[in-house]
Amino acid sequence: MIVHLSLGRNDKDLIAWKKALPKMTFSWYVREIIRADRKGKVLELPLETEEVMDGEVYETKLYFTGKEEIVFIRTVPKGKRNKRIKEVIRHHLEQNRKYLAVQKARDEVTSARDSEVAVNTSNDDMSDEYKEMLRRMSGK
Repeated sequence: MIVHLSLGRNDKDLIAWKKALPKMTFSWYVREIIRADRKGKVLELPLETEEVMDGEVYETKLYFTGKEEIVFIRTVPKGKRNKRIKEVIRHHLEQNRKYLAVQKARDEVTSARDSEVAVNTSNDDMSDEYKEMLRRMSGK
């Protein structure tokens, strides 16, 4: 089954994502996104983007061969397929962005904890050295 997908002026985010993907992979990613969505899962996606010029549009064909994708497409009325496919893609991209933001925050917290421990350890060492120097200076 072939579905025509139009990406226009309101779809800069999708155009930017599509442009960043390797050639001939957009349709494959959309098929995989729909499969994952039908199972209630989120597909891990590359989130790189390219710059999009004003007025840039894409007309693309999506090739659906699997039963899950064809069932999904047929359940959506013809006049609303473009909108629904874009919603599903955006949902998966947004979930990937949220996941990466959470991972980045966790990494920053872990990094802060590691450096905090290192600072505390070195401060304790310095204070022991300082105490020893004071003890020697006082003659005790």
